[in-house]
Amino acid sequence: MLTIRIVTVFLLSCGLLLSASALAADSSGRFVQPKAGSVASGNLLLSVQAQDADGIARVHVSFGPNARALELCQSAQQCQGNSFNTTRTNIDPALYGVSPGTLNLQLWVTDSSGLSSAVATTAVTWQPAGRSNLTIVRSADGTGINVSWSANPAILRYNLYLASAPGVNRLTYRQLPDGQAKLAVRTPAESFSSLDPAKSYYLLVAGVRGSGESAVAAETLIPSGLAANEPPVALNDSYTATTNQPLLVTVDQGLLINDSDPDGDSLTVATPPVTAPISGTLLLQADGAFTYTPATDFSGSDSFVYQISDGKGGTAQGTVSIEVNPFIANIAGESLSMSGAFLYIGLGESPLGSEVGTGLYRIGDCVQLVDTRCTMAGRYQESALSGHEPGQQGNFSFVMTYPGLTDSPVLARSIAPNSNSLQFVGANPARFELSLFPDSGGKFSGLFPAVPFIDSLNFGAFIGPGATCSGLDAFLPCSIGQVGRVAGAKIMATLNLLSFTIPGSALNNPGPFPAVANNDLYPATMNTPLNVAAPGVLGNDLEGKGLLQGNQLEIRTTFNPGLGGLVGAAANEYQQALYLYPAFGAVIHNLTRLGMNIGTIGMQGGGANDVDLDIAAAAFRLKDVQIPQGTLLIFNGESGVTEIYAVDAKTGTLLSQLDTAFGASHVVGGAYNPVTNSIWLIQDNVPAGSQGNLVAQIDPITGQVLSSFNVLTPEVSFGVSFGDLHINPHNGNILLVSSIQSAMAEFDVSGKLLRLLPFPPGVTTVSGLAVSADGELLWLVSTSGAVYELGFANQGVVPTLKATLVTGPANGTLLLRPDGSFSYTPNVGFSGGDSFTYQVTGAFGGSSQNTVVINVL
Repeated sequence: MLTIRIVTVFLLSCGLLLSASALAADSSGRFVQPKAGSVASGNLLLSVQAQDADGIARVHVSFGPNARALELCQSAQQCQGNSFNTTRTNIDPALYGVSPGTLNLQLWVTDSSGLSSAVATTAVTWQPAGRSNLTIVRSADGTGINVSWSANPAILRYNLYLASAPGVNRLTYRQLPDGQAKLAVRTPAESFSSLDPAKSYYLLVAGVRGSGESAVAAETLIPSGLAANEPPVALNDSYTATTNQPLLVTVDQGLLINDSDPDGDSLTVATPPVTAPISGTLLLQADGAFTYTPATDFSGSDSFVYQISDGKGGTAQGTVSIEVNPFIANIAGESLSMSGAFLYIGLGESPLGSEVGTGLYRIGDCVQLVDTRCTMAGRYQESALSGHEPGQQGNFSFVMTYPGLTDSPVLARSIAPNSNSLQFVGANPARFELSLFPDSGGKFSGLFPAVPFIDSLNFGAFIGPGATCSGLDAFLPCSIGQVGRVAGAKIMATLNLLSFTIPGSALNNPGPFPAVANNDLYPATMNTPLNVAAPGVLGNDLEGKGLLQGNQLEIRTTFNPGLGGLVGAAANEYQQALYLYPAFGAVIHNLTRLGMNIGTIGMQGGGANDVDLDIAAAAFRLKDVQIPQGTLLIFNGESGVTEIYAVDAKTGTLLSQLDTAFGASHVVGGAYNPVTNSIWLIQDNVPAGSQGNLVAQIDPITGQVLSSFNVLTPEVSFGVSFGDLHINPHNGNILLVSSIQSAMAEFDVSGKLLRLLPFPPGVTTVSGLAVSADGELLWLVSTSGAVYELGFANQGVVPTLKATLVTGPANGTLLLRPDGSFSYTPNVGFSGGDSFTYQVTGAFGGSSQNTVVINVL
C-alpha cells in the first residue's frame, strides 16, 4: 500500500482555488500538571490533555526557544485518534537543555493535516534536586538489595519504589509486577529482601519536601544476580598508512573505540593478534593502541585479526584493514577543461617609472554573501612528470575565499616590466584550495598559503582570448601588464588553463593532528547546581589543523523559488549551484546559490513525496559502476525499499541504479559518506514499531544494510518527519534535520547523540539539508518552499570536537555531555575547590586532556 503525505494541498475545481494553509487549526488542550505558578524541585510530574476533531498526529511540550522538545506522541496511532491524554513522571528538564529558574512550558498539537498550534501554556519555577550519591548493592545470592544515599537536610523523608518492570513510581508500583515500596524512610539507607534472584529490578528513590514528592535520582536498573554474561561486540576497523613509514595508532583512535559490551564490562585486546599482518609487523597493546610497520617498499592492502575480552569469559574478534599508500613525491598536472573568470584591478607602477605593474588579483566565479567565495571546476590530468600517477584523470575544484565583500585582498605584481605574468606579493587573508577527485576514488587537497609554507600549493592560472579592459587610454593594449601600470584600470577574462603542483610534504603526513584542550575555571554557589551550556569546556579548545569550531548558526540569505513544498535538496558548492526537488515533481530544479534558474533534470523513479538529493563527495562504486565526484544522487524512498539513482548533474543521464534492502517507504534522507565509504539513509516516523526513525548504513555495491540505529530511544528523542540526512565532512558523523525539530542533530556512526545546533529564528519545517565540503556553509529547504543558506557567526565549521569524562569531581556529582556542556552539583554543605578531568578528541586523530577547576563559594 502506498502512503502519501501532502506538503501543500491545492484543490482546483470550477475555477475555485483553495489553499490548505488557509484552514484554521481547531486543536485544544490543557496542562493538568504542573500547575501554573507552582514551585518544583527535582523531576517534574507532567499530565496533559489534547483534542482535535481532525485527528492528532503529534503532541509535544516545549521548554523554551533553545531547549529540546519533549515528544509525547508522534503518529496517529500513538496519539489515540482525536483525544490524547497522558501522565509522565520523572521528567528532568535538565535533559532537554533547560537551566534552573522559571520554565515556560507550551503544549503543542499537530493535527492530521500537518497544522501545528500551541494550545496551552504553564509557568513553573524549577530547581534540580541535589544529587543523592545513590549506592546500590545486590546480595551474592540475588535475593536482597541494599540501598544507601547521601542525606539532604531539605528532604523530610524518602520513599523507595521497586518493581521488575520500568516506570515505577508512587502511582504505578502497585500495578507493576513485583511492585513494592518502602515509605516514609527517615535514614539514608534501606533494604529489600526475598527477591527473585533471576529477575532484574527497577528502583526509584524519591524525596518528600514541603512542596511534595520528587525523584532524587533517576530510575535505576538493577540487573539479575543470575544473568548470563553477554559477549562483547567487535566491529571491523580500517586505517591508512604510507609506504616505508610506521603507522602509530593511539588509544583514542585504536581498536576498542567502536567496540562495545552489552553488560558494560571493560574490554581488553589480546596480544599477540589472532592473525598477524602478512606484509608488515605489528606491536599490539591491550588498550587497543598499536604500531604497524609496513614491509620495505610495500604498498597495497594488509590486515590482521584481533580478539577482545570482557574479563568474564566473553570474547569477540574483529578484522583490521590497512591500506598502505605509496609515498607521493608530488602531484603535478593541469586542467583538461575548466570554468571560471579572471579579474585584475591595476594599482599602478611600483616603483614609479619601473613599468612593473601591481594590482588586486581574483580568480573564479564569485558569490559574495558575508564573505567572498570564488570557484572553478573541471577535469584534470596528472602530467608525465607527476610524482604520483602520471596520466591519472579526475574532476577538480579550485576555490578562492576571503572575508568581506571587497574586490580582492590579494596583491600581485608583474614579474618584469610590462609582463603579463604575475606573482603574489601578499595574499592574506585570502585562501586558495585545490581539490582533486581521481576517477578511481579518494581526494587530494592543496592549500595556499599552507602552514608550514613549504607545504603550499603552487599554481598558475591562464586566461584565454577575448579579454576586456576598462580604464585604459584607447591607444594602450588590453593586457595584464598594461592594466597593472594604471591605477583603477581593470581586465576581465575567461580562464582556460590551470597548472598545479601539490608538494609531497603536504600529502604524506596522515597525522594525527590532535585537538588541544585548555584549562577551564568556573565559579559555583554552595548547595546550588551549576549548569554550563555548550560548547562549555570545549569553548576554548582547539581542533587540529587550526579548524575553527562553529558557534551559533546565522542566516546568510534566503529565498523562495516558488516551486511549492520542497522535500529534497543538494548543493554543489564547487559550482555554487543548488538542486531542489518539490513534492511529486516531474523534474529536479537546478538554481544558483542566489536562486537564479539554471535548468532542470528529469526525476528518476517517478514523482514522490519522500525524496532526497546529494552530490557525491568523491568517486565511488555504486552497484557495478564507478561514478565520478560531483554526480547527482537521487534517493527515492516513497514506496517500499529505497531506490538510489546516480545521474550526470549536468545532463541528467542515468549512470547507475541500486535497489537497497532498506525502507518501508518514507525514507526521506540519504547521502554518500566518504569517510565510511558507504551510503546512509534515514526513515521518518511514519512506519510503525522499530522501523520508524531509523538510520541505516548501506553497502553501495550490494545495497545490504551494514548497521543501523534508532534516533528515538529512552535516552534520545529526535523524531523525524520529512527531514534529511547529511554527513559532517571532517569526521563522517551523521547530521539530521526534521520538519518537527528546531535544531540539527549530530550522531556518531554508532548512534550516540553528540550535539544539537539550534536553527536561527525564522527557520522552520526543515525538510532538506546540504553541507559544504569544508563544513562552513549549510543549505536548508522547507516544506513551505523556502531555501536558507546558513553560516556560523564566527566563520567556523560544523563542530568536530567531543568531550569525554576521564576523572570525576571529588566533592560533587557531574554529568558531562559530548558537546562540552555539563551539570555539576556540589555535595551538600561543601565549599572550596573541586575539579574534574576530561579528554577532547577531534577529527584528525590523537587527543589531549584538561583539568576543569570549579570554585564553590
